[in-house]
Amino acid sequence: MHKHEHFDLKLHDDKELSELLQCELATRKTLHEWPLSCVQLVITTKNKRWIYKAQNGPTSEGDFYKTAVSPLLPTVKSVYRSDNYSCQLIEYLDGTTVSRLGLPREELEALGYSLTSEIQQIGGSPPVFLDISDIEKWQAFAEDSLKMLSSLRTAGIFTVTDTSTAEFLVKRFSVKSVQPAYAEETGLCHGDFFGDNIIRVGDDYKVIDWQRCMQGPLGFDLTDLMLHAEYNPPATLPASIVLVRHLVKINWFLQCQTQWFKEGDCYDQWVSDVARKIEGLSW
Repeated sequence: MHKHEHFDLKLHDDKELSELLQCELATRKTLHEWPLSCVQLVITTKNKRWIYKAQNGPTSEGDFYKTAVSPLLPTVKSVYRSDNYSCQLIEYLDGTTVSRLGLPREELEALGYSLTSEIQQIGGSPPVFLDISDIEKWQAFAEDSLKMLSSLRTAGIFTVTDTSTAEFLVKRFSVKSVQPAYAEETGLCHGDFFGDNIIRVGDDYKVIDWQRCMQGPLGFDLTDLMLHAEYNPPATLPASIVLVRHLVKINWFLQCQTQWFKEGDCYDQWVSDVARKIEGLSW
C-alpha cells in the first residue's frame, strides 16, 4: 500500500487492486478526494466497474456495512482495516442521483418519506457514528459542542462567531429548545441525507455514504433532504427537528476545526451562517 500524495490516507497500488479483483485494471480515476477520504472509479479489463474508497478519521461506515442488511445498500467488500484507516470496494451503481433528477417538492417529499421508512427497517443493528437518541444523550452532545465552541473562541480561532452568537447558541443547544423533537420517535438516520447520496437504479433506489449515520429523531433525514434541495421541510415536522439538524451540522464544523482540519479557515463563518438560519426559524 502507499500513502496518498496530499492526505493522510492509505491506498492499494494497482497490482494489489488487481489481485483483489482477480483481474487487471484498465482504468483507475479519482472522482473525489479530501483529507478524510479518496473515492475512485476502477474499471477492469473485463469491463467490470467498482468504486474504491479509502478513508481515515471519523467514520462508522466500514462497520456499518459489515452488519447492516437492506436492499437500500450497495454491495461492499472491506479490503483493508488498520487503526483509523480503511479501504472498501463498493458496487458500482449505474444510475442517476436524486440531485440530478430535480424532483418537484411534492415528489421529493414523498420519496423522502418512503426511503426514511426503509432506513428504519435496516437489519443487523449496525453501529452508528453519533447517538443522540434521547435527551440525556443530547445533553452530553450539547455540552461537548459548546465546550469546543468556547475553546475556539478563547483561542481566537473563531472571531466571526461573536459573543452574541455564542450566547444565542448556548440557548438553542439547551434541552428546552430541542425537547419537542424528542416527542417524536427516534431511530436510525443516515445523517447526511441529500440527493447526491441517493441513486435511482432502474425502478429502485440505493443510499450510499453512511459515514456519519446516527440514532436520533426520525424527522432528521427528511428535513436534511428537503433543506439541501432548498425546499421547506414538511409542515408536520416541528421546528425543533430543523433546529436539531442545524445544531448537528454546527457540531460537525466544530469537530472539523478542533480535530480534523485545524488549518481550515471556513468553519468560523459556516457556524455563524448556520446560527443565522436558526434565528430565522419559526418558534
